[in-house]
Amino acid sequence: MHFIIGGAYNGKKQWVKEELKKKKRLPEKIKEWLPGDSLDGLSYEVLIWSSIENWVIQACRDQAKEEEILEEFKECIHQLVLWEKQDLKRTVMLIGTDQSKGIVPLDPIIRRARDVSGWCFQYSALKSGRVTRVWYGIGEEIKMEEAKIMRIYTRTGDKGQTSLIGGRVDKDDIRVEAYGTIDEVNSFVGKAVADLDKTKFKDIVEDLEAIQHELFDAGGDLANVSSKREWKLDVKAIDQLELRIDQLMDEAPDLERFVLPGGTAASASLHVARTITRRAERLVVSLSKADAELPAAPQQYLNRLSDYFFACARAVNARDGVADVEYIRSAKVFRTGKRAPKEE
Repeated sequence: MHFIIGGAYNGKKQWVKEELKKKKRLPEKIKEWLPGDSLDGLSYEVLIWSSIENWVIQACRDQAKEEEILEEFKECIHQLVLWEKQDLKRTVMLIGTDQSKGIVPLDPIIRRARDVSGWCFQYSALKSGRVTRVWYGIGEEIKMEEAKIMRIYTRTGDKGQTSLIGGRVDKDDIRVEAYGTIDEVNSFVGKAVADLDKTKFKDIVEDLEAIQHELFDAGGDLANVSSKREWKLDVKAIDQLELRIDQLMDEAPDLERFVLPGGTAASASLHVARTITRRAERLVVSLSKADAELPAAPQQYLNRLSDYFFACARAVNARDGVADVEYIRSAKVFRTGKRAPKEE
């Protein structure tokens, strides 16, 4: 993270523009960022948050308390740092106007904003690896840390909270349970891919790899609590699952009774993924009751996905010549691919 500080009309933005040009950063990879903008799925390499003091002034005009403004600012910085660390090409640049000199404003709101801006700038300098002071277009480096090795631990969760897209919640929150369970599904999908012969099961491997990306989309949607939410999971993925379910069901022998999970190693992994997907679906149903704005797509997708895993597990066994083991006390519950009416 790079913090640029300087007086008003001292050429900070122009200095940043020239700095990015020297580093051969393409304009289409650079984005102006503001609090409330989603960081999820961005293809940009550089995010610039300029005129931080204006954001502080607006927060003061909205009568927010100083500690609330600073806490929100710290959360924004935390999210930006996490975004930056995900890719070595990424850079976050913060631009602030030094307000420590000049006449003290008469307007009490501007006076208060001046103090809060100073605190935010101190925090920016603390968290940034590089700090540059710009006077009349000339940059002076006042902090320059060596590049650090990317670490997966942040210590921010040591008190039992975790970050969402646009906020923080306790780690046992239903939202975290939901997207955490989706992550659990994804892990077993990865295991199934590792278990499969990539030639014999080329189509299924392609399915599963696409599903892994879609599960990340679904998890991202569930983790998004920002004010401007944009959903990533495409409903077309549901249609594709239904198509593949029908194709895979045709490969396995006709089914009349419940079958026991198992068979080949890959089939067993797919059954584990199926059962965890059912649990994820139940959690999403609970979450949707607490979040009325949650889209229907994740729950619908998970519902079809568990059916896909069932059909896929049976198809994998069929291709490997391994018979499904029927539950010995099962009634005949399936007819022509549908659940049969209860027998008298």
